[in-house]
Amino acid sequence: MALYQRKEGIILREESFGGIAFLKEKAITLELDPEGFYLLNSLGKASSITSLKSDLKKTFHRSFLNSEIKEILNCFSREGFINKSNFSKLRHKDARKTAFISKAALSAPETVHLSITGQCNLNCPFCYGKNQDADLTTTQLLALIDELSSLKVFQLAIGGGEPFLRKDIFEIIDYCQQKGIVANITTNGTLNLKEIAPKIKNKVGQVNLSYNECVNPERIKNSLNVLIQNNIKVGINLLVTKSLLLKLDKILPALLKYKITAITILRPKPGQNREWHHQNKLTKEELLKLKKILDQYHQINVDCSLVCLMWGIPKSKLQEKAVYGCVAGIRFCTIKNNGDVFPCSFFNSEEFLAGNILTSSFKSIWRNAETFKKFREISPNIKGNCGSCAIKEHCWGCRRIAWEAGSLYEEEKECPGVI
Repeated sequence: MALYQRKEGIILREESFGGIAFLKEKAITLELDPEGFYLLNSLGKASSITSLKSDLKKTFHRSFLNSEIKEILNCFSREGFINKSNFSKLRHKDARKTAFISKAALSAPETVHLSITGQCNLNCPFCYGKNQDADLTTTQLLALIDELSSLKVFQLAIGGGEPFLRKDIFEIIDYCQQKGIVANITTNGTLNLKEIAPKIKNKVGQVNLSYNECVNPERIKNSLNVLIQNNIKVGINLLVTKSLLLKLDKILPALLKYKITAITILRPKPGQNREWHHQNKLTKEELLKLKKILDQYHQINVDCSLVCLMWGIPKSKLQEKAVYGCVAGIRFCTIKNNGDVFPCSFFNSEEFLAGNILTSSFKSIWRNAETFKKFREISPNIKGNCGSCAIKEHCWGCRRIAWEAGSLYEEEKECPGVI
């Protein structure tokens, strides 16, 4: 008889649509309807399909086919969420498509983006994080991590400024690990990584190196070598500007020679430097060129502002892969170095301020802030081509770029999918 049991180190969080399961060792999230969530929750002890079938029938008051349960169990197994014994081969569909729910606001974010300092040793013209605001103290940051842990926030994306300029960065990383939160670090990689890497080894989920027109490619290579030699998962956040687009067909093959977990492509978005953005924002023609280059690769991701490049992919495929697009204030948010909370790093002006963690609990801000309510009601109000797009629910376009054009609800005019 085949027995199934949930692996250790999985965080389960109930949601209005069912629940979310997070596998820390791989940083994988599964969304589940009530039946799927109940099933995974039940696998705290080794169980057979027969016993699971009986429990499901009692709880949901309907009969379940063995094939239904096997399909869900196979998804759990394939993604690494359960252990199995005497597990026979199964013919199945990708169960992710049944797990995809919607852009419903979660009871707590999956990920919180946290700027722990406004200080940086570089002066990139497009930076939205460098500022002179007073940084939260160590005590304040640890208290925040306590609250995020109690809410079962899965991951903390730690950035800046340059996070490794903080002397207490290693204490913060250690505390995240103690509290069961996966800490991922974004750094420019210019500081002494040979000294830093051994101190964060086995303590962070991933280190992401910023690659943009300001960096020295040799510095990136050196940073990659140091991190990989220390068995630290490493990713690249690659900001594609007009000038970098011309070199991209050479940059990508060079980076892919390394053992990189992921390359994530970003595009210029309105931030602190409006003049720089106006000069560097990608046109529709340039986005089409970017799409042609990226279509040659399978191991490259795009950030939420570039889901528009997926306009030719069938909706069912996007559903299978749980592609969401813009989910600011719905599945994640940003906390600045002074404690201000915003929907995302680029919606960082006063009119989008949701609150401050020094004067309100993060829980109350997340669940009650008027700013977040606006973002959670965007879908039915989107105008133009974005509003009628076949992959609307998987993209929405970049709302920050839309805001620059007039309102949260404007269509994204540069979208290459619009003829």
